[in-house]
Order: sequence, then structure tokens, then C-alpha cells
Amino acid sequence: MKEHGYVIGIDLGGTKIATALCDNACNIIARVKVNTEAEEGEQEVIRRIGDSIRQVIEISGVPVKQISGIGISSPGPLSIEKGTIIYAALLGWRNVAIRELIQQEFNIATYLENDANAAAYGETLLGAGRGFSNVVYITVSTGIGSGLVINRQIHRGKHDAAGELGHICVELNGRKCSCGNRGCLQAYASGTAIAQIARERALCQKESRILSLADGKIESIDCLTVEKAAYEGDSLVKELWHEAGVSLGQGISIIMQMLDPDIVVIGGGVTKAWKLFYEPMVRVVGQQTYKLISDDMLIVPAQLGEDSGVLGAAMIALTEGGKCQESLFLQQKISMKYCFR
Repeated sequence: MKEHGYVIGIDLGGTKIATALCDNACNIIARVKVNTEAEEGEQEVIRRIGDSIRQVIEISGVPVKQISGIGISSPGPLSIEKGTIIYAALLGWRNVAIRELIQQEFNIATYLENDANAAAYGETLLGAGRGFSNVVYITVSTGIGSGLVINRQIHRGKHDAAGELGHICVELNGRKCSCGNRGCLQAYASGTAIAQIARERALCQKESRILSLADGKIESIDCLTVEKAAYEGDSLVKELWHEAGVSLGQGISIIMQMLDPDIVVIGGGVTKAWKLFYEPMVRVVGQQTYKLISDDMLIVPAQLGEDSGVLGAAMIALTEGGKCQESLFLQQKISMKYCFR
């Protein structure tokens, strides 16, 4: 871990680019958030990233020579070795050498990481997973992704594609997933899937509370509408959240049975409805894993919120690509702003 200087973390998403300049204890000194506007093309988005870097430097007043690294959290798949985004559906990108582009522009060592891995790393070192060595992070949002930290290092796999929990099959020949396969967890428990299933069922049950919340327009039903309707007692969507929890439990049980992690941390926008799906989720995990594992399982919500990606990216830069040395980590004074244990 770098003992001096500052780092910059960038969370590149389909709708926004979050950028933060942090000190070597990962306190955020300056931050900027801008719209991605991916429809304007690759070059324009990269220009926005560059502008956001300049803005946080200017806001912070930190000399460029004191910035030791830039970490970029990005959807993938990626090639970490080459620093290339192989394919990012939300951006419409293929084979973009983003690390080289940013590194050449600013002459600062730059690191690229999968967005779920970066969030997993951030939660491990700064958030809900702090104090644990083996952490599974799951993001349940527009889609479902996951990151794996084993012995305090990111586990990427041979093709930098480890941890694709959203595409584990939970229903043979089930619903069609955006990846082209059928029965994926993402097709049952992501925010997108929950909204889609709610729209389908609302067509058959006109008395559902969810319709009035959507002003009678089926197409206006989204995940937030489904959440609100459930809290207002709509039995149709309460059942839907129960089913989503069951599906999540199936996926989590597989990964727990295989990895036996210290803790499972769940983040993403869908966790705002935690009370609606938690009970069926943990019940299924308990039923489908060894008692030895389930009796001691920890499944908790993430603690860094929207900062998980940008702080994870900053930590990637701070630890030079996610290679955290335990002794240096323990010596590092991490801001109590993000320490919850």
C-alpha cells in the first residue's frame, strides 16, 4: 500500500461517472459526478472522464505530482492485464484500451478493475467486510453481479470473469436472460427482472395497488414502484419479493457452498427493499447449504452505499492493483468515516 500521496478513484457506469480524489487513508477530499451520456460515443465519454479527473484535482488543490495512482471501476468483461474493456453492454463499448488512454493523458499509474470486484474490495477494506479475509460481494441492481475477495486479494479467475453470480442458473429452461441464456438468477431477482415480472402480473390483476402507484400505466412500473406497493400491503408484489428472495437464496447458497466465505455482503439499489426479501433469502440459504456453513453464515447489507465503486477503485490504486499486503494494511490508518466495526 502506498504510504504517501493521493489517489483518484473512478466509478464508470452506464448512467453516471463518479470520480473522487482521496488521501492515503481513503478519505474523500474532492468528488465530482457527471452523466455518462454513452450515446454520444466512446471518445466523448473518455473526455468526460478526463474532465472529471481535472475537476477533482482543481477542487482539492492537490499537486498532480502528489497523485500516485488512478483506479477505474468499470463494467466488463475486461482484460486486467491489458487494461482493456473487452465489452461493456451499457456503454456500447468493445475493446477500449481505457487504462492506456488515461495513463498517457495524465502520466499517472492507472489501474482497471471490474466494477463488482472494485466494490467488493472497497467493502472488504472499508465497509461491511472489514476485518474479514474472505468476502463475497453481490450487487443487486439493474443486473446482478458479484466480486470475490479471497485472502484479502481480488479473485479474478483465468479470464478475469470470476464471480458472475447473476448468470448462475436457478430455473432450468426458465425466463430468458439478457445474456441469451435461460433461467439465470438475473432474470428473476435483479431490479430489471422484478419490474418486468410485476408488469406482467399487473396485466392479469387490475386491482393491484401497484397500478395506481404507476398512474394506471403498466409501462411506468419500475422496481421502486414495486417496493413501495409492497410496503403499502399489495399482496401481488409481496409475493414477488418473496420469490426474488428465494431466487437470491438459491444463487447465494451455490457460492457459499463452493467458497465457504467469512461473510456475504449485498449492495445495489434493490437492497433498499431488504426487509421484503431477506427472510426467504436466508431461509433458502440455510436449506441448501451444509449446516456447518449455514449455522455460522453472515449475510449483511453493504455499508459504503453509492461510494462502494469509487472507494473500491481508489483502494485498487492505493494498493497498486488490488495487491494488498496485510502488514501494510494493518499499519494504515483508515478513516473512521467508513469503519463500522
